[in-house]
Amino acid sequence: MKKLIFCLVILSLLAASCAPASGRCGDGKCDGPENASNCAKDCTVPGGVTDTEAAPSNNTNGSDLSKVVEMTVTTSTTAKGSGMTVTGVISLDLDFPSAGGEAVLTMGSVKITDYAWEEIAGCKVKIPDDLVGASQSISFKSIQYTPGEFMIFEAPIQYEAKNYEVVLECTNGTSTPMTEQPFYKVFGLFNEKYKSLSFKPEDGFNNTFPWGKNDAFSSQVSITVK
Repeated sequence: MKKLIFCLVILSLLAASCAPASGRCGDGKCDGPENASNCAKDCTVPGGVTDTEAAPSNNTNGSDLSKVVEMTVTTSTTAKGSGMTVTGVISLDLDFPSAGGEAVLTMGSVKITDYAWEEIAGCKVKIPDDLVGASQSISFKSIQYTPGEFMIFEAPIQYEAKNYEVVLECTNGTSTPMTEQPFYKVFGLFNEKYKSLSFKPEDGFNNTFPWGKNDAFSSQVSITVK
């Protein structure tokens, strides 16, 4: 009987020595009861990210559609006789919902890139140094996008009205100051006549429209989307 008990004790000790050891913090293995909270040294992967954080994300919500819309507007009065030409570039950095719809923010910027008068016999037009290159932030009503189809731009465009003094100096000694509103001439087409404009982003857009009283102005609009 004593021999039987002795044999059972020996077998129990051998079985215990062959069983897998429970995890110990510092052994380089994140197992057993160890986790990132009670043993960061074993349960942190290189770069300081825990094993839980390193697991692939199951987030499949998708991301917004980002588009940059650039509208180049050149407005002139030369068709009605002597006059001026002004060019402004409207830049819109837009984010749309992944399935399409209205842009999240309806803001952008505009910059005057060119301003000139045609030659007037015996006179010279003095243009303010700060007119070309002038820029400002703008906002607009909305812009919608349907992927693979159309964008629809909705005015009015909100901006800060700013006047510049252009002086017509003639050889007979006369000097005639004229108030100029270059930003108005860039936006007037949208705010006064074409308050909704649709186009295909993939095809771009290039067209010329008359507007203003008695069609005094003519604006060429070129749109690119990236």
